[in-house]
Amino acid sequence: DVQPNITRTAKDQAERLHPEDVWAEIALRLRGQAKVRGEFAGVHICPESHADIPDNDEARLVILHPKVAHKRGTDSAAKTFARQATEHRGSANRTHRNMVVYLAADEARLQELDSATRDYLGWDHVLRSEADLDLTQNQRNQAAQRRAQADQTVNARLLQSFTWALIPAQPDPAAPFTIREAKIEGQSDSLAERVSRRLGNDGDLATRQAAGNIRLSISKVPQIWQRGHVSLGALWGLYSQYP
Repeated sequence: DVQPNITRTAKDQAERLHPEDVWAEIALRLRGQAKVRGEFAGVHICPESHADIPDNDEARLVILHPKVAHKRGTDSAAKTFARQATEHRGSANRTHRNMVVYLAADEARLQELDSATRDYLGWDHVLRSEADLDLTQNQRNQAAQRRAQADQTVNARLLQSFTWALIPAQPDPAAPFTIREAKIEGQSDSLAERVSRRLGNDGDLATRQAAGNIRLSISKVPQIWQRGHVSLGALWGLYSQYP
């Protein structure tokens, strides 16, 4: 048969892809996640460095680049990035350290996502090269069907892969802050909504505070009462700056 074997062509192309090409496709799909913010003021997708993450007093979710993944209980590349980004923005110290939460891919699940993405890009290559490959109508139909199936698989595995929230925490004010992990699950197609729900249930993310809780919190900082009162701005600054 003089016609090319399109399954072999798609597989060969998938295996030839550089990791950067696969990451680019994953990052492209993740950008759609910025549209739904959950309880966050903003969602930032795949920053190349901590300089790209704003330092202001609004809660933000940072979805980390697939090249920095996380494995339960380890000092992973994702946790290292989260720690550095919480400490610094570029060359400056970050002020509002309690306003950033990170979402990282699970290391094992990321391998499954990588495989599915390569499969999609392999079939996409076949369709985009149909003139050069001189495909028959049946082959075009087969390639289109396989690409559509792979596309659905990638979208499903994307949601299954980004499951680790990395949260700055400082239970002991005298000790350095740490990065705590929390497993994120749910049925929503929005990663921000999944993170909002889990962190809200755990008390790590709040859109309102009872007066009693506020009173309990500020009683731990006696020096702010030196003038006999506390401004709302000063109170909010305490919440935004200290994990």
